[in-house]
Amino acid sequence: MDTIERDLTATRREVAVVFKKGVLPRVNAYLREVAPRGVEVTVLVANGPGWRKAEKVDGRAEVLSIGRRENRQPGVWIYMMVVERAPRAVLKRLEHRLPGKAGRAAGRARGIHRKAAAKIRKYVFWPVYRPLRPQALRRIAGRRVEALGLDRVDRVCIVDEGAVPFGWMLANRYPDLEVTRLLDKSRHEDLPVTGPTAAPEVRAPYTRI
Repeated sequence: MDTIERDLTATRREVAVVFKKGVLPRVNAYLREVAPRGVEVTVLVANGPGWRKAEKVDGRAEVLSIGRRENRQPGVWIYMMVVERAPRAVLKRLEHRLPGKAGRAAGRARGIHRKAAAKIRKYVFWPVYRPLRPQALRRIAGRRVEALGLDRVDRVCIVDEGAVPFGWMLANRYPDLEVTRLLDKSRHEDLPVTGPTAAPEVRAPYTRI
């Protein structure tokens, strides 16, 4: 009886691993269900290239980010700097500094570059990088596992297929840890709703690890 009571009253802690922005609505729907019941969820995100317009994680979750680490990989950094950032910065400076027609021409060139860079990212960068990304993120996240506090976590949810290699690494490294692909809100239906049912309007910034 004492063991059952302790299990029912103990704080439940989970980690959700999100390497693809497309699953964020599903993660937020899960958080809307479990956060008011006192379940503490840490979300590990790889908010690297392509996440600028991604949906934000529900503010009741702690969010840890390896996005900066991903962007610092040599291949990603070189692409972003040579194809996108450096030309954009130069054209923007020329647009504001050159007078008359020259400035307007730089502005038009800036618009052309923006469209061209978007096509290069979609049709060149992502087809090359996408198959390599899961293993790259496995290595990056694997070197920062201690930040997840897995000794205090009940289970880890691998939400998208891009995070599966990292999930396999966790399962092999921590055989007693539950690693699953499921966000199962029914596990927590026995807990009463004790917290606010709406996410805070002001979200804390993601913590870089």
